Amino acid sequence: MEWLVTALFSMLGFDYKNKRRKDRELLEKFLNILPSDGDSVLFLKKHDMGFAARFDYFKSLNRVRERWLAADRKFQVAKIEKLKVSFIEKLDEFLSA
Repeated sequence: MEWLVTALFSMLGFDYKNKRRKDRELLEKFLNILPSDGDSVLFLKKHDMGFAARFDYFKSLNRVRERWLAADRKFQVAKIEKLKVSFIEKLDEFLSA
């Protein structure tokens, strides 16, 4: 039954399995740059922003901001893409302040 649904969705231009696989691969790339337990994320969670910070903490944040709005970094699932764009917009605002 699953192969029938997959074939039907493919004919309609909606390849859910392929979208899910591509999004997983893209998420892995994202998490390689900005892991949830990495220095940059821990810095954002714990640092008192009233004090100076090492530039190293901002490297991966800047890399995400600079590279992750490109067309080849677009998630196939619209909800995930919307979350990513919202995160990068907030990240841009934070880094520009």
